Amino acid sequence: MFVRSAFEVSTVANPEVLLLNEVMGAGDLSFTLEANKRMREFIGLGKIHVLSSRSLKLLCDYLFPTIWLDGGTKPSDGSINDVVALHEDPVLQPASDFENR
Repeated sequence: MFVRSAFEVSTVANPEVLLLNEVMGAGDLSFTLEANKRMREFIGLGKIHVLSSRSLKLLCDYLFPTIWLDGGTKPSDGSINDVVALHEDPVLQPASDFENR
């Protein structure tokens, strides 16, 4: 419930930069639909949003220029499709990613 309220307040306040960490998946179907609607409205305003999620589908839905941050490094940046392809393909991942396993 706290996450729902925090999301609603942060999007109603009309911030210049919106930081979200695993918020979109926190809730029932009603919350998810409302959150999706609010995110699309926010993106339509041309505001900056930073979204952290383990859901690649969610990231693909909401991020255009994308930066992949991992353990304090930036393995990749660019289009969401390019970054997701790198993230999903272990052959293309940076060597440092394998050193941490």
